[in-house]
Amino acid sequence: MRVNMTAAPAAVGKARARARRTTDDMSGEVALVTGASRGLLPARELARQSCRLIITARDEAELDQAAGQLRSAGAEVVGGRV
Repeated sequence: MRVNMTAAPAAVGKARARARRTTDDMSGEVALVTGASRGLLPARELARQSCRLIITARDEAELDQAAGQLRSAGAEVVGGRV
């Protein structure tokens, strides 16, 4: 990977950090989970890997309940009705 050494130091640091990550490392990524009110296993696994979550569902009450469960487990969640 080439790094432009004239770039801002913060950008260089981020590029180096990305270069050191393994392909299985998803920490800090954002994941969109659709149908979250019907099954939380994929969202829970992504949260366990330190992903930030955007969850969507059709039923707003179930979506709020799912978001609450994920947050209580320590996940960073944003939810919205589709």
